[in-house]
Amino acid sequence: MIREARSLFFQFFILKMGKEKKETYLCNQISENMKKGKISKKGLPPGSVVFTGDTSSEKVNFRYILYDENGAKEENVTHFLPSASVDFLPNQVLWYDLKGLHQVALIEELGKAFNIHPLALEDIANVSQRPKFEEYDEGNFIIAQAFTFNSTTFRFNSEQIAIFFNKNLLISFQEDEDELFLSVCQQINAGKGKIRSRKADYLAYNLLDTIIDEYFAILDIIEEKITSLEIEVTSNPRPLLKSSIYQLKRELLNFRKSVSSLREAISKMMRSENDFIESSTHVFLRDLHDHLTQVLERTESNREMLSELQNLYLAEIGFKANSVVQVLTIISSIFIPLTFIVGLYGMNFDVMPELRWPYGYPMVLTFMVAIVIFLLVYFRKKRWL
Repeated sequence: MIREARSLFFQFFILKMGKEKKETYLCNQISENMKKGKISKKGLPPGSVVFTGDTSSEKVNFRYILYDENGAKEENVTHFLPSASVDFLPNQVLWYDLKGLHQVALIEELGKAFNIHPLALEDIANVSQRPKFEEYDEGNFIIAQAFTFNSTTFRFNSEQIAIFFNKNLLISFQEDEDELFLSVCQQINAGKGKIRSRKADYLAYNLLDTIIDEYFAILDIIEEKITSLEIEVTSNPRPLLKSSIYQLKRELLNFRKSVSSLREAISKMMRSENDFIESSTHVFLRDLHDHLTQVLERTESNREMLSELQNLYLAEIGFKANSVVQVLTIISSIFIPLTFIVGLYGMNFDVMPELRWPYGYPMVLTFMVAIVIFLLVYFRKKRWL
């Protein structure tokens, strides 16, 4: 009875809503249920804005920077998104930066304000997208993955970054609250570099360059870890090292897939002939493409080093086992003649002259010690010890 009453109340509540409010409410409910593992996106129409990630913060940070050659203005909004966009002149560039994607109504409001395609809005909220570049009538759309590396667990943490830009407008969507683009903001406010004298496409290049620079920093850390793993494998090959090597190798494979997709997206962006990318920006995009090629080469080199490290670990384990077997074999070889002598004189025969000889026992012991010394000297000479 209680469940039926709740269902009737829910249906009545939905019917009383307007069309736009109904869609927003349902998307928010779907997002909440997806985070709880109760529902999937299967069956939803294309363009449905549903957040598929983990909510890292209850609040959404939103700011804009308006700049030109003469100056820059920055404003932070932490609790709400302005329904009206900021007015700007043709020679100015407006950058919106949104951190936190779990409130899909804010994403939809931005999409309506700047005519962002519904499929792009869907990709923004779906944080499992691979890096790509898409062209729309109102602007260009880029998705990239920003990574951090946990040197303790040997795991990558990824954050999806979506960028929409046209001639004078750029909107960046970040999954987390970290200040990934702080250096770019500081350059704009301080008037350093060429950002304030260029259009939004150059700002998009700077944001992508910041993401890719972090790739190089991560690879530096990984290469140091590989060196330390190599030292540990050669000095003390523990079973824990095997799982660490395998974990890092698998993480690098996923990292390589993402970087490869981003390089493909940059390549597509370089070939673009729309008016939102100036010809003078193509040289910078080629630089990004070259950097991503370097990242891929270093990533593949690190994976090969990890494969060799796996082989080295198995070789060290095999060598260690062989050393143990060698010692046991030498001990067995020494005790075989001693066991024969002891077994020979342990037989119960009456006619054995040595049994009644007063010096028989010490002579047998002396002979056994002599055999042990002879075998040790022989093994040493053969370098088996």
